[in-house]
Amino acid sequence: MTVDARTTSDDLATRLRHDAWRLLFEDPARLRTDLAALIRSQPDALPLAQGFRALAIDVIGADLLYDIPGAPPARAGDEPSPGIRRLRGLIEHRRAGDAAAALRHVDTALSDPEPPLPLSRAIVEEQRALVHLASGETTAALSALAAAGAHATAAPTLAQRIQFESAVAHALRGNLRDARHYLAVGEAIPAAAPAGAVTGEWRDVARGLIAVESVSHPQLTAGLHLPPIESATDLWPLVALVRGREALVARAPLRALETAEFALDCHDATTPFAASAMTWLMVSALVDLDDAPRAHAVVATAPPTTLVDLARARLALHENARADALRITGAVLARPGTAMAERGEALLLRLWAVALGDELDPRECTIAARLATFSSLRRLFALVPTWLIAQIAAALDEPSRERMSRATVDLAPYRPMTSTPPVLTTRESAVLQALFTFDSISQIAAAMFVTPSTVKSQLSSVYRKLGARGRAEAMAIATRLDLIDL
Repeated sequence: MTVDARTTSDDLATRLRHDAWRLLFEDPARLRTDLAALIRSQPDALPLAQGFRALAIDVIGADLLYDIPGAPPARAGDEPSPGIRRLRGLIEHRRAGDAAAALRHVDTALSDPEPPLPLSRAIVEEQRALVHLASGETTAALSALAAAGAHATAAPTLAQRIQFESAVAHALRGNLRDARHYLAVGEAIPAAAPAGAVTGEWRDVARGLIAVESVSHPQLTAGLHLPPIESATDLWPLVALVRGREALVARAPLRALETAEFALDCHDATTPFAASAMTWLMVSALVDLDDAPRAHAVVATAPPTTLVDLARARLALHENARADALRITGAVLARPGTAMAERGEALLLRLWAVALGDELDPRECTIAARLATFSSLRRLFALVPTWLIAQIAAALDEPSRERMSRATVDLAPYRPMTSTPPVLTTRESAVLQALFTFDSISQIAAAMFVTPSTVKSQLSSVYRKLGARGRAEAMAIATRLDLIDL
């Protein structure tokens, strides 16, 4: 649409109402020019221009009227179009964590007697998917994204973003094959406009999740351009989760904890997924840092979700509460609709709990060996101690053992000990034995006539060799492996 002397302002406003949805994604520079012309020629159309300005800020991350003469700051409530009002209300409720209100806006928009234009319908369905994703409902999110994609054929740039969002949802479920497929499809779409800020962020998060979950290279997310946590409006929980999981695999729990704390300082965890992801990340880091009291404080206020249950199971293992860990992981494995990534983590934690006191079930070990060949679960196998991998392998037949070995052999650098049984020095054995007699490091140091720093150094070496993440776990592993004399 070209604005010339023959085009009246009324014609421009009428055409914008229908064409702006496409221009919003395909040619935002053209839309900016047309909106500026509308403001100059028809001042009473300012609310319409303001409505699309606010919408553009929400859905593509760009202020189309920035520095345009006569354009005041965008204000909510200026939109004369019911469709824009409903869509902006949907986005506001979604970001506030009010999923029920957001979904009501979706139902109202899609049941309007005057059906919405295909592109506006695609945006509404996309927002429905984001509501489900923020609630941790990845299956429902994928269904909504499929519907959004079917209506986005006229806007390749929007269709591209929907593919990237689908890749993220599949990666969260542990289905990296489909995640890679949707990422590749999105990257292959010849978008009419360069990927905007929002679209590019979804692409980068999808790449980051795939890299971390598959432990694809030592630097994991090196070279990826993840958005800053502080400025990622909708994506901050995902960005923090990618960076935090990378830190945990790199055996840097303090960095993982700082990542979660920084994210929560910058944003309010108003959605179930955000709260659950940050809880899982903080508890995993605190367990590695041997800070069980603080981990308990974190889970005490967490929502009842599968991710939080897995965090509770990790904490129970840390404190040698095998019965609690078995109960929690059993409930997760029996829960309908649990994603493969969550089921895989629950099974490994269950095997860990069993191995601390009993013989492993060969059937469950066979399942674990099969899961080890899935690239989407490599991160989980990189985080369990090698003594557990060795016990799982011992319960397998030769073909299964070889398959698991081939799938996990390159993960050894990420694990806290080698595949051979732990061999402790005389002083390390004495320090380990002292854990069962004394309550504090200072008491152990006094009994052994050494400094507390020497005891800490010896304990660090013991924990590393045992693959333990703290005192309680080291004691449980030592008992299981007959390394002490009671």
